[in-house]
Amino acid sequence: MAQLRRPFRRVARGIGYILNLPRHVQRLEREVSTLRGEIDELRGDGRRVAELYDFVLEEVRPPEGRG
Repeated sequence: MAQLRRPFRRVARGIGYILNLPRHVQRLEREVSTLRGEIDELRGDGRRVAELYDFVLEEVRPPEGRG
């Protein structure tokens, strides 16, 4: 195969990337989906921590008038 001149190599590389674009988009969509799942887990953990914090405050807080 003949050696392409430099500008044509860049064009060929760009065309190759464009032809593979759907594959790149699918990979990014999978990564975004994974991150969304991790964010949802962290939100759930945050809610649980808030519930435990409220519970501890209720158990540890002295009764009113005995501060």
